[in-house]
Amino acid sequence: MISFNCFILLSLLTLLKAKNLRDSAGASEWMLTEKEITSSRHGYTRNNISPYTEDNEVEYIVEGQAYMDRLYADMAKTKKGDFIHGTAFEVRGYIMLQPNPDDMEGSERSSLKNVLRDAVGRGVSVRLLINCNVMQYLWTTLFCVQMNWICGYTCCGIDNRHYNWVMGNLHTKMWVIKMGNETVAYNGGIDISLGRWDTEKHDNSKARQMNGKFYGGAAGYHDSAMRMLGPIVVDYERHFHQSWNDPYPAFFPFHILPKYDWVEPPHTRYRPSRFQVQLLRTLGCEGSLKGYYQNFAPRGELSCYHGLLKMIRNAKEFLYMEDQFFNHPELIAAIKQRLPELKFIIMLTNDQSTPAVFSEARFYLQYLSLIHICRCRRYAVCRSRWSPYH
Repeated sequence: MISFNCFILLSLLTLLKAKNLRDSAGASEWMLTEKEITSSRHGYTRNNISPYTEDNEVEYIVEGQAYMDRLYADMAKTKKGDFIHGTAFEVRGYIMLQPNPDDMEGSERSSLKNVLRDAVGRGVSVRLLINCNVMQYLWTTLFCVQMNWICGYTCCGIDNRHYNWVMGNLHTKMWVIKMGNETVAYNGGIDISLGRWDTEKHDNSKARQMNGKFYGGAAGYHDSAMRMLGPIVVDYERHFHQSWNDPYPAFFPFHILPKYDWVEPPHTRYRPSRFQVQLLRTLGCEGSLKGYYQNFAPRGELSCYHGLLKMIRNAKEFLYMEDQFFNHPELIAAIKQRLPELKFIIMLTNDQSTPAVFSEARFYLQYLSLIHICRCRRYAVCRSRWSPYH
C-alpha cells in the first residue's frame, strides 16, 4: 500500500530542492508567492500563515515503525502546560506505537489511546479532529467517545466539514506537539491505524501482525511523512487552531468544540537555514459555500493544487509523481507540456482499466492520452494493479 497526502505534497517536493534554495528569488521559482496564494483563495489574502518559512529542520520518514517511534517519544516528553493536537483520516486507539511480542504489557501501554490518556494525566491539553463520513462514522465515534471520557471534556471532534459528508474525507494526517520550550509538527500520509506499522523489510514479523492488516489484507506499507522543527510549526498550529475554532459545528454528537485562545508555540531556528518549507492546503470551495472556513478561507483555498501545477511547469530534469487518480485535465495538460523538456518521468497510480474510477469519462480519455504520449517518448507510467496508491 502506497499513500500520499496532498496537504504536504508541495512541502515535500520543495524539500527535495530546499538545499539549493538560499534566497527568496530561488524560493519563488518553486514555491507559491504570496500573490499566487491569494489567487488560489479567489482573491482573499491568507492571514497569519507565512508564505513560507526558513531555518527549519526536517526529517523525511517512509516506514511506519520509524514514524510511530518518533511520535511516541515526542508525546512522552510532554508535561503539564503542553499540548498534543492532531488530525487524522482514520484512527484506531488500540494501535500500538511500539509493538513488541516479547513485552505485551509495554506494547499495550504504547497504544495511542493509552499514550494520550497518560498525557492527559500529566496535565497535557489534547485536541483531536478525526475524519468522518458514512464509512468512518462508527470507528471515529467510538474513538472520540473514549477520548472525551478520558479528557473529561470534548477533546475529540468528529469532523465532516469537507462538503461531501457521505463519502468525502478530511485527508490531513497531522500532529503538532508542544514539549516545553520546543514544538514539533508531523505531516504526511501515515495514519495510526490498521497495517500502517511496518519496517523497510516489509516482512511478516510478529510485531507487525500485532497491529493488524490494511484493508483487503494488502501486504507491505510505506508512505511519505515528515517530522519538522522550526518556524514551520507555527503555521501548522495556526492551521489546527483555525480548523478547531471554525464556528461551523462539527458532526453530532461532539459537534460543539470548546474554543481555545491562540498562543504562538515555542520553536527553535535552525541555522544556517537547512530547509525552506511552505504549508499549502486544500479547503474546498463548495464547502466554503456551505459555511465552512468563514473565519479563515471564506471562498476556500486550493493552494496545494496551484502549487503542484507550478512545480510541474518548472520541472527541469525529471518528474516523479504518485497519485490516486491523475484525473484533472489541467494537471495532465501541464505534464504533457513538460514531457519534451524532461529527461525522464515516473508516474505511479492505480490501475485505471475502466473509466468507472473517474467522475467523468473525459478524465479517463485524458489519462489514456497521457499514457500514449509517455510510451511514445519512452517515458514510464507505472500502474499498480493490486496495491492501491492513496
